[in-house]
Amino acid sequence: EAQYAVSTQVVATDNFDLIDDISAPRADISKNIIKFGDVKVSNGVCYASTGVTNGGASPLIIRRAEASSEAVRCEVMAGTTLAPEESIEIVVALDVRSIERRDEPFAARIRIITNDPIRPMQTLRIGAIVTE
Repeated sequence: EAQYAVSTQVVATDNFDLIDDISAPRADISKNIIKFGDVKVSNGVCYASTGVTNGGASPLIIRRAEASSEAVRCEVMAGTTLAPEESIEIVVALDVRSIERRDEPFAARIRIITNDPIRPMQTLRIGAIVTE
């Protein structure tokens, strides 16, 4: 039996050699930080949003959205495709009741994985202060 557990994480990317820089998709996120501010446990679930725009010239595919905490959900469908200049709103839900440590500020991350060759993985930072 091993004394230490080792975990790894891999992000597979598209073959970007097939796309030139000018026509590549580009994921532009309007807000990289979402601050819920002071939230009460009695609030239940709080919502905020950010936008994603395809600033490139090829279709942008949102592969996946991963949250670092079970208290955070990201309402975007894997496989969502945006045409050039098309935008969508990504809704972030914070379930205040699921936050275990209420004696310190809450911080989490959501990773959005796309077929953007320059930034295939972008991070949204989520913050809140839980009060009773």
